Amino acid sequence: MLKRSRRRPVCDFLEERTMLSVAHAQLVAHRQEVRIRVAEVRSERAAARMDARLGRSDPAAVATTSTSSGGTSGSVVGGGLLAFGTPLTNSEFDLFQQVAINDNAVAFLTQLEGLKGTTASLQQASATVLNDARDLSLLATHTAQTLGVSLPAFLQGSAYTAVQKAALATNGGSFETAYISALNTIGTSLTSELQMLSASGINSTLSTFAATATPIVQTDLAAIKTVATGGTNPLTPVSTTPSSSTLSSTDLSTAETMYSYNTSEAFLGQLAALVSTNLQVQLYGEKLVMDHTMNQLNQGFYAAATGTYLPASLQGTDITTAKQVIAAVPTVTTGTGTGAGTGSTGGASSFDTTYLQAMITAHEQALSTCESTATSATNLVLKAFAVSALPTDLMHLNDALFLMRANGGASHATTSSVRVADFMGHRTIRELRR
Repeated sequence: MLKRSRRRPVCDFLEERTMLSVAHAQLVAHRQEVRIRVAEVRSERAAARMDARLGRSDPAAVATTSTSSGGTSGSVVGGGLLAFGTPLTNSEFDLFQQVAINDNAVAFLTQLEGLKGTTASLQQASATVLNDARDLSLLATHTAQTLGVSLPAFLQGSAYTAVQKAALATNGGSFETAYISALNTIGTSLTSELQMLSASGINSTLSTFAATATPIVQTDLAAIKTVATGGTNPLTPVSTTPSSSTLSSTDLSTAETMYSYNTSEAFLGQLAALVSTNLQVQLYGEKLVMDHTMNQLNQGFYAAATGTYLPASLQGTDITTAKQVIAAVPTVTTGTGTGAGTGSTGGASSFDTTYLQAMITAHEQALSTCESTATSATNLVLKAFAVSALPTDLMHLNDALFLMRANGGASHATTSSVRVADFMGHRTIRELRR
């Protein structure tokens, strides 16, 4: 009897094939390094055995020989060159993670208000809070890097539940009421957690971070309450126009396009994880949250390093795409909705179809933009961003096509367009290696 193989029914099944061709050269180089290092170790061991027989040295001394990474030595990873200070305790790390999750929730809610809200003063105040939440996310990530830890990109626990109610109310006629309620709940928790991080006995690095973040969060939360009750917005309005003291106008335009695209994909991925009833679509959305948040953070750090201001709100066609997807959110006025977030695996709903088609179109456009930037940009950092995004965007495009077909949806993209995109990405990477 012939043995039948089973294929994994998950949206990331193409990731290995997508990355393989890109990583081939690195794999070959790595294997050669391994062969060389194995030969070195064998030679060292043979010399140690000979020294031991002749009584010339202690064989254990061989353990302190130089490494192939530049002659550094040490008994820890990094050869002692990296210093992270006192490691966080479990309670400190859990609290730090919860702060990051709630800040993610504030950013999502205020982005949603900017796209769906109807009260001008509330939208204006929310735009400032969104910018602050984005900047605090950059600070939190930088702090985490200095401590040698990582922070979650998507929502979890009580923050997920609170935000889901607001997301499911977007087309129910009472969105801003649900928005204010969710933001108040999240903001209160975030303030309490930051105050705990500021308390005595907590890691000094975290205390410094919390001391910076606490007054910003408190001011923003108070402002939203003031505006929600009919008061005047006390926050300084933020600009929706990017600017830079160092980047050229062309580079600034490229940076803005990349940043808004990554912000949009992360935002819509989180929306899909909140409101879709299809487990596969939920997981796909969370995958995009993680990947595009990483790109967004890297571009945010570069903007900060170059004196560049990029609006945290969506720009250009990303606004239109987001509004189309939001308009497809099921109409729910109370609770979390029938089946919302339960993870069924039935056919594509109206929301799933709209979302996946938006991802197909957006990633096709992103591949074209990345190819153009990678081959013609003179700014090496922006070129590197584009090159690193090519295989990821191709994977996301193929996954969206797979999910659309698997759930019975009709896609406007064709197999030939995917093959063209694959060729574009691989051709660009080959050219850049020359």
